[in-house]
Amino acid sequence: MGFAGRLPSITVVLAAALAGALGGSRAEAGAGAAAPACVHRPASLPHGRAPANGSTIRVPVGAVVYVALILPDKYTGNGYPLGFPWQTTRSSDAAVLAHVALCPTQGFASLESVVSAFRAERPGTARLVAPLTMPWRSARTRLHAYRARVEVVPR
Repeated sequence: MGFAGRLPSITVVLAAALAGALGGSRAEAGAGAAAPACVHRPASLPHGRAPANGSTIRVPVGAVVYVALILPDKYTGNGYPLGFPWQTTRSSDAAVLAHVALCPTQGFASLESVVSAFRAERPGTARLVAPLTMPWRSARTRLHAYRARVEVVPR
């Protein structure tokens, strides 16, 4: 399923893919070469890698971790705040898990989903956090701030 579709009852999807499968890695570019400046958004994220809020995943150095925050249909109607519920997803330690820009696409963009990418730079632990925006904090919904722990391990 592409990002334009809805994921019933799943608000957040977290998946990891090796950087080499997404347009290159430091190893492919040669020793000492920089990683690509952007990564391509995958057509879909596997449902099998969708840990619940508060979960921990382990990825090797060089992996790219994607976070897709998806607003369920039931919150897009009247009676709910305008705008996207979550603030930008951030890493607690950019030396371990660094934000990576998504390459520009010609595809469909949606106000009901936001995808962020992070590259595992070195072994360690970082938390990914996406707090709710102020209007959504006071709204009567089942939405919560998103938090996940990512352990980066050597290859």
